[in-house]
Amino acid sequence: MSSTIQCDCGQTLRVPIEYSRPALTCPRCGQQVPVAVARDAFADGTSAQTCDECGNLFPLSQLKRDDAGFICRRCATRLVQQAADQRALIVKLIVVAFIATSATVGYFLLTRERPANPNAAPITSNNQIPPEGSTTDIPEDTPTVVPPQSTEIPPEVDPAKDANARPPTLPDSVPPVARVESLWTYNDVQRMASDPKGRVLVTYRREGSALDPNATHELMAWDVLTGQRLATLATDLRVESLAVSPDGKHALVAGRAKPVVEMRLINCHTGAVLKQEKVLEPWGGTGFSADGKTAWCLGPKEGIRYLQTATGSVQLFKGVDINSYHAAFSTALPIAALKCNSSSGQWIDVYQLTTRQRLHRLQPREPIGSDTLSPDGALVAMGFRRRIDLYDVRSGNVRRTLERTGYTNAPERLLISPDSRRVVEIPFGADGKQPVVYSLTGERTQTVNVSAADMLFLDEQTLLIAVEGGPLKKVLLK
Repeated sequence: MSSTIQCDCGQTLRVPIEYSRPALTCPRCGQQVPVAVARDAFADGTSAQTCDECGNLFPLSQLKRDDAGFICRRCATRLVQQAADQRALIVKLIVVAFIATSATVGYFLLTRERPANPNAAPITSNNQIPPEGSTTDIPEDTPTVVPPQSTEIPPEVDPAKDANARPPTLPDSVPPVARVESLWTYNDVQRMASDPKGRVLVTYRREGSALDPNATHELMAWDVLTGQRLATLATDLRVESLAVSPDGKHALVAGRAKPVVEMRLINCHTGAVLKQEKVLEPWGGTGFSADGKTAWCLGPKEGIRYLQTATGSVQLFKGVDINSYHAAFSTALPIAALKCNSSSGQWIDVYQLTTRQRLHRLQPREPIGSDTLSPDGALVAMGFRRRIDLYDVRSGNVRRTLERTGYTNAPERLLISPDSRRVVEIPFGADGKQPVVYSLTGERTQTVNVSAADMLFLDEQTLLIAVEGGPLKKVLLK
């Protein structure tokens, strides 16, 4: 198949199909007419383009390239490589769109908050408890009148062998930094507590030093989901111990109110004081039974007070060691871990609160920096300078040891997650009070880059931190 070209003089020239020279000589005027071989544009798939001036089809492989595009050899008109440039532009746009979409999806997955539990029961106000009540000293052999509760301690579970346990994380030289979100703006909280489901939060803050007689105090109750204040519970109490009932209706606090030291049971929704009682010291520790019917308060050098929330009656159990000065209470079982101190050393007594029997005496060979009890009552954690020991409440033996490196002091505060799969510590002030998260396999899985005054778990994976001099922060753990 042959093609034709036209000379500037008007003469039409036929180009043979096998013709390979770049030009033909016009027999009429003798001018050299450039030739574009048509078979190159179609037979071997070479891209071709038509010149807008002369109308000839030119294979792009035969055109001269310059900075602006291509030059037609017949009429010297600049051509633009439309097809190739368009394809390249389309490819670039597709790549840019893919990168932008991936970045948007990744940002959404990282920043979205988990939805609130739709099955969480709403909190309703409760009738006030009559303030009347009596205080009675009960000898050790007197039968208890505390309502019966389950006394079964969860069996020992080895996370390394548990089929439902999460796979251990690989150890890192530097633990990853946890993502921190602001819960709401309320600064300088020193102490706080919540119900086990994390719905009602009670916070305490003080403006002024602990020894300042003119310092102001604020004890507030909050709705965690909305951040709204439910009630002001006290403004005259320097709080040392604080607990919230499982249903979120009551708060049990112990502290100093000039000129006395007292324990108070307060309605979280109205701020009404339902029960007041004098105690010797305020820092012993407070807690509630799983059904919320009984509240406990350890009075150092006194014993444990049993407060019936329905009637306001109080009973004093004096059978604990006289050296007990701090208690941690389980929210699931009537189990308490009492920290004791004497000239012979420090130890922890584990008590069954319904039967009022001591289950174990855990006595390490060195001073205890801090301690805590897991919410399910199965583990007792003790913090030392170089390690954290986890004791099994059932056997009284050490179940796990978590190594601590790079610290000069024992931890200031310890906390165990509701599912007993994580241990969180607040290092002592000189070591920087940035919380560190451990798995039960011993790995340091996360650090939180804030200086913490207090902390608690809202659920298994959400840690709430009261930042020193700052607001409350919510941390989603891995």
